[in-house]
Amino acid sequence: MKKQYRILIIAVFVLFLLLVRFVSEIGHDITPRDRFRITGIIDGDTIELPGGDRLRLIGIDCPEKGEPYYDSAMLFIEAMTLGKTAGITYSKRRRDRYGRMLGCVYR
Repeated sequence: MKKQYRILIIAVFVLFLLLVRFVSEIGHDITPRDRFRITGIIDGDTIELPGGDRLRLIGIDCPEKGEPYYDSAMLFIEAMTLGKTAGITYSKRRRDRYGRMLGCVYR
């Protein structure tokens, strides 16, 4: 009886974790200040914000690593944003399925 009870509790806990993970809107999101300095470039359409959060630039679809023009896309977004002060306009859907914030960057 104890073993079945433990298995049931573990199963409910795992199900809860899966449900929370696949919810697209979790609640109020902590966001960077209105203006901030971009701290890193992940790839041609993803930048890193202060505190380590990542922002996926909406409306841009750059080549992935190993594809033609990947390096050009990285160099372009780096020249335009890295170390510069910028602002964000967020998408209605605040995060994608990978946990990255979604929005547009403006300077």
